[in-house]
Amino acid sequence: MNKKLVIILVPVMAVIIALIGVLGFLLVSDGGSVYTEQIKIADKYLEAGDYETAILYYRNAIAQDNTQEEPYIRLAQIYLYQGRMTDLVAVLQNGYTNTGSDDIYNMLMVYQEYDENATNKDDAKVEQIDNLIVINTSLVDVFSAYTYETYTDKFTFKSEIKSPGVYTVCYSQYDIDFEYRNTAENPNVVNEDTGLPYPYARPTSIKVNDISALIPSVEQGVTAEDIRSYGITSVRVNPSNATVGSDYITFVHNNCEFLIACDSDGKIIATECYNIIVPPKNDVSIDKVNLSGKVIDVTTGNKVLNTTLVFREGENVRNGNFVVNCTAYSGDYTVEIAPGDYTVEVSSDNFNKEYFNITVPQTADFVQDFSISPVLSGNQIRIVLEWGSTPVDLDSHLVGTASDGSSVNVNFMHKIETSGSKEIANLDVDDMSGFGPETITINDINGNYTYRVNKFSSDGTLAASGATVKIYTSDSQPIVVTIPTDIEGRWWDVCTIENGNISNINGSY
Repeated sequence: MNKKLVIILVPVMAVIIALIGVLGFLLVSDGGSVYTEQIKIADKYLEAGDYETAILYYRNAIAQDNTQEEPYIRLAQIYLYQGRMTDLVAVLQNGYTNTGSDDIYNMLMVYQEYDENATNKDDAKVEQIDNLIVINTSLVDVFSAYTYETYTDKFTFKSEIKSPGVYTVCYSQYDIDFEYRNTAENPNVVNEDTGLPYPYARPTSIKVNDISALIPSVEQGVTAEDIRSYGITSVRVNPSNATVGSDYITFVHNNCEFLIACDSDGKIIATECYNIIVPPKNDVSIDKVNLSGKVIDVTTGNKVLNTTLVFREGENVRNGNFVVNCTAYSGDYTVEIAPGDYTVEVSSDNFNKEYFNITVPQTADFVQDFSISPVLSGNQIRIVLEWGSTPVDLDSHLVGTASDGSSVNVNFMHKIETSGSKEIANLDVDDMSGFGPETITINDINGNYTYRVNKFSSDGTLAASGATVKIYTSDSQPIVVTIPTDIEGRWWDVCTIENGNISNINGSY
């Protein structure tokens, strides 16, 4: 998860001690793991904009290990954003005393001056530092690689406009217009007979109607320099022209050309600003694609070693001849394969054999990961959540009662539920940067539970997430539940589990 972070803590040990008491349930014998857990939770609240809760968890992390510079720096960032310069300097001073960090010392030298010179220190105005992702690189990857066929296969159709040689479409997942246009340079984009793009065609231009889907922190103001700091060296600020109507920023990222309107200071501040994105042009001569990726253990997020992948032409083709057969010895695989639809059989010792339908687009390189589950015993159920690039953070929640009547509430803040010495359920992986997997394993299947998904981050919508939930039992293949495209709000009730029976999927019994 990419975050530009800077900052630190108020040196009041009494407050920290009080916080330890309030959050005592988070303290366990392994201080290092508690420190890491507090940082992860604080990061989630920071990205969601809940700064006061983030402050509590960063302080608690310092209480666990006051020699680490990370929580001091992040606290300082929050105080800088809030204009609390006295608190900012205090936490930097405390952090330097405890860590001796050169980074903290350099920050202290910069911001101490603001604190000493401000007439009203808590109201001192300092330029805000962005703490969110500057560029949604996952979305740029989509723009770079997807063809009309891929978009149609993976996205839900919303609206279209047809005219001779031009086709514009919008999908439910994103408020984005994709235009396909025949030109003298490339007349084979739109089929004049059907009015639809050819399957291999890439959009000639893309317009993001809400630019925050591409630049999540735009409402805080993103400058050309912020984009450069993301490692993009081609950034330029251009003077106003008749088409854009204002100054505009241009840059190239992942073979896509970007033009985004900005103000006279080179800052992008409007979510509905004018923008045009030009993806790579079609290369219809491609007959083989370099397909690569990794095989992931849903319970750890780590790669699965010695995995066999078998590619068969067509969807849901689980038997018969294959076109490619390879082994991912290190968990990574690379194959050369023709564009088209395939069923991929993925298997490894002690893991469920699974089948995945994929579309390989007409592009030079394409990345596709696969997530598989270790084999379960007959008295376990595993629930795996996966989704797209936005929202960046969806969370799994399991609530209800265990077979002995004890209360169950498993989530990212309370990952393991026990009753006596018995582990009822646990959250194995909490993914905070898009895609997943995020996994809950239930060891007491004879309870009564509801599994829910929450949109934690502020970006995107549940309906546009493309989320799927795979429910594993002792059967070889999981139950796959797809999020309804008309869902609203921040919660998705996926299913109920009672005495090992899975029902009420998407509200249908």
